[in-house]
Amino acid sequence: KILEIASGTGKLTRALVDYKTRKGADFDITAVEPSVEMRKVFEASFPDIPILDASARSLPFESEAFDVVLVGQAFHWFADETVLRELARVCKKGGWLYLIWNLEDADRAQWVKRLRALHEPLEGDAPQFRQGRWRNVWQTETASELFLPLDEKVSASFALEANRSLLWQRVLSRSYVACLSAEKQEALRKEAMQMLDEEGVPDGDQNTFPYPYTTTVACAQKR
Repeated sequence: KILEIASGTGKLTRALVDYKTRKGADFDITAVEPSVEMRKVFEASFPDIPILDASARSLPFESEAFDVVLVGQAFHWFADETVLRELARVCKKGGWLYLIWNLEDADRAQWVKRLRALHEPLEGDAPQFRQGRWRNVWQTETASELFLPLDEKVSASFALEANRSLLWQRVLSRSYVACLSAEKQEALRKEAMQMLDEEGVPDGDQNTFPYPYTTTVACAQKR
């Protein structure tokens, strides 16, 4: 039994479902997501997977209800001891907590480095995976009492086939960009498109290019 925390619209869920279908794997997925709009999209995509209105701080499940707890692209938002206790509570003894992030790989494309340099200064105090502050909770006595040491590694490098429209939608999906005024968003978009022109990145929805990412996985076994 797998519990997916902060499932959003189901991007990680889709990967789990595809794996289950491809490998004939035997597991059940339950998801939690506090955003009603994201739950609506999830429910339309995965009508057979239960998704509940809940957050990592208060999970509506019995203790030791799940073999695996997954958090994709989100743990840095709530990386504190209260959440760690709650995740451990619903995980079976000997079960696993997996924390997963995909991040654009600036080392593999100069335009990615320049694009990140345009929007990342806007993030303010918003917690981000790349800042690494989410690791602090794993240095606490609480973490040591609940879990074996965290094992963190880059597990994959890959590239999406993207066009400029998809690229801009991914920039807009960041909370610190989404909350900007329409005028500031448009100024950022123009600056980004000019930079892509300078870097020779193809324009037009029919012209695609590789969008490099790395996947980092951190996992810990419950004591």
